[in-house]
Amino acid sequence: MNEFVNHANHNHEFHDRICSLYSDHFYDWKITCLFYIAIHYLKALADHRGKNIGVYHYEINRNIKSGTHNPTMPISNTAYSNYMSLFHYSQTARYDGFNDINIFNELMKNDYSHALNCFDQFKKFIVSSGVSLK
Repeated sequence: MNEFVNHANHNHEFHDRICSLYSDHFYDWKITCLFYIAIHYLKALADHRGKNIGVYHYEINRNIKSGTHNPTMPISNTAYSNYMSLFHYSQTARYDGFNDINIFNELMKNDYSHALNCFDQFKKFIVSSGVSLK
């Protein structure tokens, strides 16, 4: 199995455990997990295609966006949009502060619902592109 798929599966197991143990809490960490699962799926796709998309977020984001100057591995606009939504949701979850944990949790709960949809669509793209996630 691909090293990136292994790492994605590891992160997915953590995501599933926090969802099971804390069904109505820690949405910020659930979102963050989804993003890091997605980035490892993306790296697995790059490996599958024999491409180097970079290491840093800005490199990866540039190298997967069709229409940019010489992208290494452009992906469909829908897949790119879903991936970038996960990226932005995870940034909000990780870096935006809060004064009231209850309000923050409700905001993150809403974001998580959207992020989960983006993740599911992105995962379908990865699988349809020939990457085995097992």
